[in-house]
Amino acid sequence: MNTKQKVIFGNLLLILLIANILVFQKEQVVKHGDIVCLELSPVDPRSIMQGDYISLGYKIQTELALQTQKRGYVILTKNDSNLVIAQRIATSPDSLVANQVLLKFVTVSGQIDFGCDSYFFQEGNAEVFANAKYGGIKTNDKGNCVLVGLFDEKLNPIVP
Repeated sequence: MNTKQKVIFGNLLLILLIANILVFQKEQVVKHGDIVCLELSPVDPRSIMQGDYISLGYKIQTELALQTQKRGYVILTKNDSNLVIAQRIATSPDSLVANQVLLKFVTVSGQIDFGCDSYFFQEGNAEVFANAKYGGIKTNDKGNCVLVGLFDEKLNPIVP
């Protein structure tokens, strides 16, 4: 194996390692994270290239739309039903009190983005998910989050 092949092979291994680490981190958030339900503002349920999905907007994003920070954390307080209310913005993961969780965000084109803004589903199930009112998000103590499902107005998971 010559030097060029070794470099290509090494880069390939590095890319695979990084991808697996990222997948493992998301799996840990899903497995051990706290679930919170954010009120939705669904958008277009169809993409020609990607199939059926819902592009999600969250009510909390419009409440925080005037933030000028490029990145940070939203500190949320959740009730017994796991619904949340935004408390404040923080630049670092502050210590939390009971019933509080973090959501890490970045600002993209003036819009706060949590990184979980679309939900893909099997083709033909658009009507089932059209009435979704909440996005179920699992988050960990570092503010990393994963969208785990959509919920109806009674906080029941929507299952086709």
